Amino acid sequence: MNTILILAPWWSHEAHVGNLRLRRHVSWLREAGFQVTIVESGLHFSLNEEDGLTRITIPDPLRMHVPPTPGAPSPRAPNALRRWLAYALLVPDPSIVWARRVLGHPIVRHTARTCHAILSSSPPEAAFVACAKLSQRYGIPFWMDMRDGWLDEPLKPLLRTSAIQRWRERKIEAFCLRSAKVVTVTSPQWTEMLAERYPEYRSKVRVVTNAAPISVHESASTDDRLRLCYAGRLTSSRPERDSADLNRILSMMPEHTFSIVGDLTADERRDASARGWTLRAALQRSELLRMLSKESGLVLLSSSKGSIPAKFFDYLATGRPILGIAPRGSAAWEAMAHAPQAFAVDAAAPDPDVIAAFLTAAAQPDAISVPEVFSEAAVKLRFMEALSCL
Repeated sequence: MNTILILAPWWSHEAHVGNLRLRRHVSWLREAGFQVTIVESGLHFSLNEEDGLTRITIPDPLRMHVPPTPGAPSPRAPNALRRWLAYALLVPDPSIVWARRVLGHPIVRHTARTCHAILSSSPPEAAFVACAKLSQRYGIPFWMDMRDGWLDEPLKPLLRTSAIQRWRERKIEAFCLRSAKVVTVTSPQWTEMLAERYPEYRSKVRVVTNAAPISVHESASTDDRLRLCYAGRLTSSRPERDSADLNRILSMMPEHTFSIVGDLTADERRDASARGWTLRAALQRSELLRMLSKESGLVLLSSSKGSIPAKFFDYLATGRPILGIAPRGSAAWEAMAHAPQAFAVDAAAPDPDVIAAFLTAAAQPDAISVPEVFSEAAVKLRFMEALSCL
């Protein structure tokens, strides 16, 4: 049986956004006959096998991705200076401390020596470094799954402000790309940005978007009011987002209610409250989907060129109309062109006709099916094509 080794420090942290994508990929790998071994982060070393999945837990002294222990004291409050120092000293990110321990662990080395491929998904990127080194050491193909850009629209503040840091991480990024057999990204726009910097690696890159979950269709509210909802964080999850863009589009709507459901930061809560938006507590994903399916319409905000927000795929599963605020030609804009229930508007030049069409759709109670291109079946085919490159 073919075996694949996956470095995923956050595997046990179910709330981590990367798990939505990686757990689906692991399921597909196992359906394809692969034996999967996960190397994750934890408090103590452990090795166990459950339901055919092997898990190796390597202790992380920094506890970067260790899920909180129930009843344990709250973690330290965020500290901007401490965070800046951590990213300046530990390149490409603080989880490199865990990645070095992974590289030196005898059980991981033995597993890598006998496996057929090695995979990791970013961010963070430190696991890529360990994958690349294990790949070179043992001659095993490395699959580099980039959920977001690395130097393109970086999420790390220091990488956005420091030319020195960009120079340091570009060398690491180039090393990882050079070592990889196949690179997957989540939109064609990420492909173009990556290929502009590394044209020699374009042939390695494959697009594997996220996929919509199983449809959840609850009866939409019969309230005559227009009920709009936004799920997730605003600016803290992607720094280029601007809540002013969202406010500008909402101001063009007729009378409505607008709520945000999610675990917002203090700054986001203050901003939303000042604009008169209703805040609702975060929900488990299954509960959230059911709740969203009862709204008149859902609002998406993306200011990124390359990213398709993960919530877009959750929105598709609800069957409700989506008003997507995104730059024209961006990845989110192009994704919405494939979804008849999505209405894309550019905050810089909003089209009143598009907004009117969204309002008409929001008045209809019927649920709209997930577009085939974003179904699990269609995305699985693209995933298997990437797998065949190994």
